[in-house]
Amino acid sequence: MFTFVKINFKLQLSIVKSTKNMLAQITAKTEDLRTIDYTDAKVTNLYMVNIGDCDVAINEPVSFQDLRKHILQTVYTPDLLKGKFGISKTPKSENWYPIEFVGVVDGTEPEEVEKYDGLCMKLFTYNKNANDVMKDVLKALPMNQLYSCSINITLKDGRKLTINHKFPNTQRTCGWKPEFVDFARKFVMA
Repeated sequence: MFTFVKINFKLQLSIVKSTKNMLAQITAKTEDLRTIDYTDAKVTNLYMVNIGDCDVAINEPVSFQDLRKHILQTVYTPDLLKGKFGISKTPKSENWYPIEFVGVVDGTEPEEVEKYDGLCMKLFTYNKNANDVMKDVLKALPMNQLYSCSINITLKDGRKLTINHKFPNTQRTCGWKPEFVDFARKFVMA
């Protein structure tokens, strides 16, 4: 038994559950993903492709901490530093550790462009458990304007979850692997 989940951040969540040859689809809200217990789950694949040029940024299994870092990297730096994600320019306690981010801005504020755009920054964060990571990821995905994402997670009980954001990039699919396009045609764009 497996479960596929698709999120469009025009805010609809579809869950497709398959047992043998039977397919069923239900619609739920994004908040429902926050109620799932991600304890002992595994991120079996994170697939991110740049919306503008179709370059694949990542296509591999990652830890929940790496999932958080990759997704938060897609948030515009001024929004990232507003304090909603546990990221800071300075450590808040001895449990905080340094991570590197590349500054990203939308280009509308010249002083932000000069201050952050393309700048390699040493920021600070702390480890979060899988449930808190997913809260950050679900909060950050609607703020992501840079990448199409597909996150595959296997839950503790063996159910499989797929969270998609702007996936597939229907404007341009030049960088997509055929199996992802086939999957998208069957389940996402059906």
